[in-house]
Amino acid sequence: MNLNLNELSGEIPSSIENLTSLVYLNFAGNKLSGPIPSSFVNFNSLATLYLSDNLFSGSIPSFFSNLTRLSYLGLGQNQISGEIPFIGNLTSLRTLDLGHNQLSGPIPSIENLTWLLFLGLNNNQLNGQIPYTIGYLTSLYTLIFSSNQFSGEIPSTIGNLVSLSQLSLDSNQLSGQIPSSIQNLTMLHVINLSNNQFQINSCVKITNPLLELCEIAGSFNCDCSSLSPVCTGDFTCYSEPAPPPPPSSVGTIIGVLIAVLIVIAVISIFVYYKRRQPYNKVE
Repeated sequence: MNLNLNELSGEIPSSIENLTSLVYLNFAGNKLSGPIPSSFVNFNSLATLYLSDNLFSGSIPSFFSNLTRLSYLGLGQNQISGEIPFIGNLTSLRTLDLGHNQLSGPIPSIENLTWLLFLGLNNNQLNGQIPYTIGYLTSLYTLIFSSNQFSGEIPSTIGNLVSLSQLSLDSNQLSGQIPSSIQNLTMLHVINLSNNQFQINSCVKITNPLLELCEIAGSFNCDCSSLSPVCTGDFTCYSEPAPPPPPSSVGTIIGVLIAVLIVIAVISIFVYYKRRQPYNKVE
């Protein structure tokens, strides 16, 4: 059933509970409100559920952990609150989008979600540490934890996610050292670690010709002025201000030419007056 991008409003009718054989349900991009219906508990065959970009409120029902055939779960851009329930049973998940809600609390156990390609928890009020078990999700292509209240260090196991194309951990309260294992993420196109509280000497060197967007400046108190918002290739952040760029070769050549012309002019004037001196005496 695909009813996305309509002007549907109000609550999902209870009669939907009769559609127990549903495999695909898409209500994204409407104005639906109220809690996620408890009747969804009967959708044991459901593989795709998109409720994103609506006005749903309340919490994520705990029965979601029983919908073990889910591959795509999109609840982003709603007004859903409370903690993320146990979802460790959803081992078929490829996409989990819970971004832009009002979720709080820690990240639940996710180490069994090894088929995940997209994990979006951004723009919530989640807290606690990023679990080291994040490194078990080795199929991840996109990881977005931006704009939460995560604290502590980035786990070194992040370096196990060698398929990552996007790593966004910006606007949290992360601290300590940026793990050197990030250098293992050679498939990154986007990395954003800005607006955190990393140590002053927490600098990494990433050699990655695929990078299209990097935001590390502002993550910590070292001068990353050499990093532009858009950069490619090999870059280093220094704990001290980077040395000023050397003068351009054109400027150097012009400076030398001016100096030579000044010397020639002085010598010419000197020779001119030296030659005129004897004639002045004869007169």
